[in-house]
Amino acid sequence: MIRLICLGILFGMSIPASGKSPGMVELLMNSTFKITSKPDPLGRINFGTGFILGLPLKENPNQGKTILVTAHHVFDSIKGDTALIWLRKKSKDTYKVYPFPFKIRSKGKAIWSRPVDPIIDIAAIAVSLPVDAGFSPLSIDALADEDAFRTFNLQPGDQLFCLGYPLGIANANGEFPILRSGKIASYPVIPFAINKAIVYDFAIFSGNSGGPVYFSEKGRVYNDTLHLDKEINFIAGLVTHRVETNQKESLQLGLVMPSPYIKAVLRNMN
Repeated sequence: MIRLICLGILFGMSIPASGKSPGMVELLMNSTFKITSKPDPLGRINFGTGFILGLPLKENPNQGKTILVTAHHVFDSIKGDTALIWLRKKSKDTYKVYPFPFKIRSKGKAIWSRPVDPIIDIAAIAVSLPVDAGFSPLSIDALADEDAFRTFNLQPGDQLFCLGYPLGIANANGEFPILRSGKIASYPVIPFAINKAIVYDFAIFSGNSGGPVYFSEKGRVYNDTLHLDKEINFIAGLVTHRVETNQKESLQLGLVMPSPYIKAVLRNMN
């Protein structure tokens, strides 16, 4: 059974003034988790990053399902029917981290949702997490559509931020993801129907796959106007593969699957 969540203040993309309510980075920190397989007989594990979104129910928009989003190849690399998400439970100023098993297959058949196009490396699955799990699901509205990329004129050189677990590394207290950043390196950015991914000037390591990539800027020029007091915040996509040459040499570049594709997968789940 999928546990329903109440959806309220987290729905929407506006970020309140500092000190009053959590902003985009804090919300994403609390809704991003390490995903792993169970250890194989030699103790080896596969791992990646996933983040939680709240998907409103059609019949009651004030309630929603908890959806875990990651890269398709993260789930595909995990053998068996069960994966682990490493949850956090806060106690005063410290956190207890524990693995929580969830089903990704039923009798060997994948039960996650993904785009029909195999190039689009995205997966989403409804999960029922413990009531006391330390997560804050963002709204599906935090995912930018293509119009947002067009309106705010995202271009090569614009900075994007990313959360993830490079080589499994995390903050010691709570296993929170590591924040890193890079710049858009490809042109043109849109349309996504033609440009399936954004090239990201960002070194990807094992464990980064599936991590949320977001845009955050204040005082941007768009529509020929400088908007000094407006802060723009949205999820731009998720990290997938690193770019390599035919000789498997890393170019210190990554690929970002754009957020409109994530949004399309979630809408098909409702």
